[in-house]
This record gives sequence, structure tokens and C-alpha cells, in this order.
Amino acid sequence: MKRNGFKISIVALTILLLSGCVTYYPQVVDVPLINKKGDLRINGGYFLIPNINLQNDNTSSDENDNGDKSTNWLANAGMHGTISYGLSDILSLQGYASFDAIFRTYLQTALGVYNAFENKTVMEIYGGCGYGLNILNYTYPFSMDNDILRDNFFLPFFQFNIGKTDIGKKHIDYGIGLKSGYLLCQFDNHYNKIVVNSRNGWVIEPSIMFRFGSEKLKFNTMINYMWSKIIDEQFYLPLNVGMGINYTF
Repeated sequence: MKRNGFKISIVALTILLLSGCVTYYPQVVDVPLINKKGDLRINGGYFLIPNINLQNDNTSSDENDNGDKSTNWLANAGMHGTISYGLSDILSLQGYASFDAIFRTYLQTALGVYNAFENKTVMEIYGGCGYGLNILNYTYPFSMDNDILRDNFFLPFFQFNIGKTDIGKKHIDYGIGLKSGYLLCQFDNHYNKIVVNSRNGWVIEPSIMFRFGSEKLKFNTMINYMWSKIIDEQFYLPLNVGMGINYTF
């Protein structure tokens, strides 16, 4: 009985992962607006993905007393962090990481150039590469019936940011970003003798940033959206909203 229960648990977890894995969703990377050499900005907090589109996924919904389905919000939440630093009067460096409730991890690093104008406007251009993976794919190797689950990818990208910093008594920063990258997927499902390979292609992510507080410590809000034709609509998560704290050294 215990052995059968264990097999049922493994099969249920496998189905959950197969239906719940998302190759990529928009990331709430900070729009730092570096304005001088030695400027160090640390941003961190949590994010929610409210526009999840999993109507056909029974494993990602809970049913209420009326039989209606509601989104499992916990599975669509996670933590994020960004570190940005002014290497010189024109060069900046950025690193980012996110980790969500079902163990999908994304890491990104980028080198940028920036220019700060006298009216507190800042323009930045970053180029870099991101890497995403699902940790459960490696923590739980499935061996039943030769099932294989792998979901990782690379994302070379460029991003343009523009905004203003330290406005008024609330030291308000605001800005917009536009990220464009080419997603290189390694997504293979071998389950019940079905093989699914995802496509490579372009993704475009516009973003909006707003923060306020003191000169050093500020509350931060990020909204990121994504356009892509290469990800199945069943796993398409177009909107990501992040909140957190931003500290400048």
C-alpha cells in the first residue's frame, strides 16, 4: 500500500510539473538609473504574476464550494533582487536573480553604458545574458517509464532605460525600460511517450518603475509585460508585478 501511494505521489508531482513549468515569464529587473561612478543600488522584494493563463490546467487551480476554479496565487509568487553599480563615468554593471514558489530560478547579468543629464534625466543601455532553470528537474530525477523533464534556457538581450531621479521632497524616481532578447530553449518532456520541444524566438518586455522615500532608502514598484509568439498560451504569463525596497550607497 505504501509503495502504491509513493508511486501515485510521484506521478501526481510529475503531472504538476509538466503542466506547471513555464519556460519564461517577464522578470521585474530594477531600472536602476545609475548617475555617477561608484553609485551602488540594491533592490529586493517579492513579485506576483496576476495574469496567469492556465484555464486548461486543473492542477494549478483550486475549486471552491460552487465548483468554480480560482488561481493558486502562492504558486505565482516569488522573491527577486537586483544589484547595480557604476563602474566608471559611463559604464555600469548589473546582476539579478529571482526564485518563485515552485522552484523556477532565473539569473541575469549585464554590462551597460549610461549618461546622466543636468535635469536629473538618466539614459541607460544594457547588454547581457540570462539563464533560467527549474530546480525540481534536478532535485527529483524521474525514472519511471523513462520519463524525462528538463526546462532551462538562455536569453541574450539588450535593454534601454530612461527616467528621472530624486524629484521633490519624496525623492521620487521614475522610469521606463524596453528589453528585447532571443530565447534559446532546452525544454524536453518525455512523458507517456510524448515528446515536446519548445521553439526559440524573440521576446519583448516593456517595464515601468516607480520609487519614493528618503534620499537613500526608497519603496519600489515594478510592472513588466511581455510579448512573445514562441511560448504556448497555456504557459503564457504576460504580466509581472514586483514590490520591494531600494537602497543606494
